Amino acid sequence: MQPWRLQRCDLLYKWRAKFDGMQASEAPRLREIESENAKLKKR
Repeated sequence: MQPWRLQRCDLLYKWRAKFDGMQASEAPRLREIESENAKLKKR
């Protein structure tokens, strides 16, 4: 298998693990939490 195909598969599995089963209305809150986490990690 070609390396770029493996990267695509990895991205798909990571995306699916993170967002599978999530409602569209939950996405903005997730983005908010992730940005808050990033700010806290920088401290």
